Amino acid sequence: MSQPPSHPGENPQYPPGPVHVPPGPAQPQPQPLPQGGAPWPPGGQPPPGQPQGWGPGWGQAAPFVMRPKVGFADAIKSGFRNYANFNGRAVNSEFWWWFVFEYLVLGILGYLAYFLVFLGFMTSLGGVLSDSSRTGYRSRDLDFVWSAPLVAGIVLSILFLLVALALLIPGLALRVRRLHDAGYSGWFILLSLAPFGSVVVLALLAMESSPEGMKYGY
Repeated sequence: MSQPPSHPGENPQYPPGPVHVPPGPAQPQPQPLPQGGAPWPPGGQPPPGQPQGWGPGWGQAAPFVMRPKVGFADAIKSGFRNYANFNGRAVNSEFWWWFVFEYLVLGILGYLAYFLVFLGFMTSLGGVLSDSSRTGYRSRDLDFVWSAPLVAGIVLSILFLLVALALLIPGLALRVRRLHDAGYSGWFILLSLAPFGSVVVLALLAMESSPEGMKYGY
């Protein structure tokens, strides 16, 4: 039986020196997900549609980025620009300025239409009754007179319905985005269908911005 060599150099099959191992493909290390749920692409660039301050880099937690406050005109522009956008977030100022806009437009149209319809109806009915009392003739069919205030009130009532329908979708989308910013699911808007649910939804809409809302985007 042969004896193993006492020195590595005595056997040509085992040359002296370190053994060189060819490099293989590097295994990617698992990276923690950023705050918000989805990992960033390589290079630390934010996802499409997210601000540049969304995260410092790949695999790092995303800081809380609060949306800037807006004025009345910017809030109205943002509401119509995001007409049917139920994603993302909206700060308090965006919602409350839109709320004031809805109240002014629908309130003025609604109260004016109601006043003109009531005034026109009473004017027309009063004219018919005065004519019948003066002539002593009462017809079985009421000779209703279409007065100008009544016609104007009906036109404004139709305009009120059209404007209310036009503002329904953007107002609903804005409320969902406001709930997102407060850290709540947009499905909480369905609480408005329950008795006194509108009060609960209004309280949620008045909440401050929360870091939990980052999972809904910017």
